Amino acid sequence: MFKKMTRRDFLKISSVAAAGAVANKASAFTSYPIARNRRDDTIEIVQWDWNDDSEWEPIIADYESKHSNVHIKRVHFDAGKQIKLDTLELASKEGSLPDIFMTIDLAGTAYMEKFAYAFSQFADFADFTKRFPTPQLDFVEGRNVLGGKAYTAPNSFRSGWWNQIFVNNKVLKDAGVSKLPETSDEFLAACRAVVKASGGKVAGYTLGFSQWATMMFQFFSARDAIVWGFDYRTGKHAYPSNKYYQKMWEFLGQMRDEKLILPESASLDVDSINSLFAEGKAAFTQTGLWQINNWRRTNPNFTDYTVIAAPLFGEKPQYTIGVPPGDTGTPWYMGKTTKHPDQAWEWYKYLHSVDYGKIVAERGNLSIFPEANAAVKLIPALQDYIRLNPTMSRIYPSPSLRNPDETKVNPQGAKPDDPAITSGIFSGQITPAELPAILKKLAEDKDAALAQAIADAKTAGAKVSIDDYIFPDWNPLEDYVQIK
Repeated sequence: MFKKMTRRDFLKISSVAAAGAVANKASAFTSYPIARNRRDDTIEIVQWDWNDDSEWEPIIADYESKHSNVHIKRVHFDAGKQIKLDTLELASKEGSLPDIFMTIDLAGTAYMEKFAYAFSQFADFADFTKRFPTPQLDFVEGRNVLGGKAYTAPNSFRSGWWNQIFVNNKVLKDAGVSKLPETSDEFLAACRAVVKASGGKVAGYTLGFSQWATMMFQFFSARDAIVWGFDYRTGKHAYPSNKYYQKMWEFLGQMRDEKLILPESASLDVDSINSLFAEGKAAFTQTGLWQINNWRRTNPNFTDYTVIAAPLFGEKPQYTIGVPPGDTGTPWYMGKTTKHPDQAWEWYKYLHSVDYGKIVAERGNLSIFPEANAAVKLIPALQDYIRLNPTMSRIYPSPSLRNPDETKVNPQGAKPDDPAITSGIFSGQITPAELPAILKKLAEDKDAALAQAIADAKTAGAKVSIDDYIFPDWNPLEDYVQIK
């Protein structure tokens, strides 16, 4: 779990960032000022992100060379801590919201209006939207649009974000495994072969469970039209009735019991786990496409890898994860209180351009712009990813696209939630025998939380009902396009 940032933590960030100092490795961020001759009227645009540092200096230098009165000042957050709601809340209270920031915590919520600048008010906004491949899916009420105002834009190849498994090809080859696994049985067999061939020195699977238990759940779970436990065909959470949820957690327990998981997965951070994977300590791991660029920096000799879809539990066809319309990549926002909206908007547009998309593709990620991906020579892993993606993700229904008032419904989380169950299974605190009762209660609690949130929204004046969440015509093996 992420440690909640205290007021003292925030003030430390603010003071160091303002001074342009370099924070020590233990801090949540580092400020990277780029020394250059600047005009007296230079406008400083402050950006908060958790991206790899080395990628930014040449990008910013090039941009500033073409915009001589603008300086982009980065404040870098640790990838494990990221930029959370409490950080933004403190920044807002202190009047220190950055001009540009990334976060995964705002999309589709009222917090966008609270912390982000609605850039749809700019005169060239309509032209901005036309640059995207499918504007009807790229700008959607309830995701990046709220009350008709746009607060963020898509930037990455439309997919389930983390819906691929990375394969260390050399590890499999050394173990005599010639076929990439497609099913859960084949995945287990490959893991067993790796552990046996190495005498237990190499694991079958690894993941930084101390930070990313959510990822294990997302990769293996969303099958048969169930999106984070919710079945849009019925308007109810279907943990007990959907066999894949229990199978997924039982699968994790089996890998743990057979000692197929790298022991360090329980304690090391994500960066350390990914480095161990690159060093040949495990055959399979789960991470986002951004890790490709990290490996170029931390393990430059590691190139023999590819990606596969999460293993299938039984019959086909299936898909791995549902993708909401209007949601691609980690969202970027303009800070609501920016003092330089015009300059911040110009930089924001650059971060969502084909030119920047080419840089993204060259660094090992995939841009939302097909022409950007086509303009560079992609590594084999990304070529495999583009080929596999149609079988790995589908666009699911959007209640808020049907009824904008749905954005006023904010259910409280149920405990233990999905990642907590994953952590419990991995640690042995939850046994497979306990799963049916736990999943039944989780579904009941989430259904009750949704019903209460709908009632609260109606009391506050919203016109919304459970019917807004029911799409009986949805075929989970096809993209659900509500606006043609």
